[in-house]
Amino acid sequence: MMQINFWAILLASLIPLIIGFLWYHPKLFGKVWQTEPD
Repeated sequence: MMQINFWAILLASLIPLIIGFLWYHPKLFGKVWQTEPD
């Protein structure tokens, strides 16, 4: 039976959430992408 590494799954799921939070946070890039026209 295959061994599942839960720490790797947890880390792989949290990294995109953290990057997305930082990317859209108003203090970093949030104001830039909100003011750009369509």
